Parts: sequence; C-alpha cells; structure tokens
Amino acid sequence: MRALLFCSFAVLTWLTARPSVSLARPAQVLIIRHAEKPEDPDETTLSDKGYRRAQELVRVLGPGNRRFKVPEKIFAQTPHDEDGSVRSIETARPLAQSLNLRVSQQYEVNEGWALAEHLLESPAYDGKIVLVVWGKDEIPEIAQELGARRLPNQWPKGVYDRIWRLVFDGGRVKSENLPMRALRGDSRD
Repeated sequence: MRALLFCSFAVLTWLTARPSVSLARPAQVLIIRHAEKPEDPDETTLSDKGYRRAQELVRVLGPGNRRFKVPEKIFAQTPHDEDGSVRSIETARPLAQSLNLRVSQQYEVNEGWALAEHLLESPAYDGKIVLVVWGKDEIPEIAQELGARRLPNQWPKGVYDRIWRLVFDGGRVKSENLPMRALRGDSRD
C-alpha cells in the first residue's frame, strides 16, 4: 500500500513539475481526409468533385448542422515543398472562410504526430472543437497519438466521405468513424 501511495505521489509530482505538460484537452477533434483528387498523379489540387465536397463542408460542419459541433480551429497539412499537395488546404478553406477562421498550416504531412502533441499540450485548445484535414496515410497515426483506440489502422483508399470524431471526456477518448453525408452517393452509415 505504501509503495502504491509513493508511486502515485511520484507520478503526480512529476506531472505537475513539468511546465511543458498540460492536462488541458480539446473537447473534440474531428479528422477528415482531404477531398477527392484528380486521376493525374502529378496534380496537387482537388478534382471538381473534391471542390464540391469542400464547399459542402460548410453545410456539414458549419452553424446550423445538427450532427457535429462547429470547429473553432482548423488545421491542414502544409505542402512539404513548392510541388507538394495543397488538397488539405483547399478542402479546409471554404469552411474556414465561412467561419471567419484561419487555416493553420504549421505542420507538414509527416508531422501529424507533432500536431497531435501540440493539441494535447496547448491550453489554447482546452475545451475547443478542432478540425484536422490531412492525407489518408497519416490520419490513423494522428488519431492514435490523440488517444483513439477504436479506429481503423488505415484510412481506406478511395474513401473521402468519413469523419473521425474524437471526444475527450476526462482521461478517456471516445472515437467514432462517422459518415460525412456531404455529396450524393456518400455512405449513409
């Protein structure tokens, strides 16, 4: 019993002594894949369908929707160089403009782990609704870094119509894989 009390005290002391660690958490993090891309693998922008999906995010996630809380902060991956993909930014832009928000582009595609760390450690996001728009290969890692445990280990190829919702409740993270329902033909369940 003494050993348990000592260990608990030591962990609590360690957590409170580290100024860089915050126990603040967002209320929710919504994660989506960038919208549809063209068939040309050299093209770094959205396809026509992708632009339509980006516009529909204003309805799906904006004020007046009945399914999701409205984002208060939006992150999109930044291109790693001048020829890199801008699809995540293009996907986020219409919603951000409608909400009068800036799309934060401080992390590159392979820095999703750093974004997750930033969201979990910064008190600026405590109790906030955050939208993350990223490429499919990194989304599972971001979700796992945020504490999600019940989501797929891979984002399926060709799937653009899902929203992963992570709800932070105390020390727990509830994760859901939900239909976006933005365009005709999107999955309903």
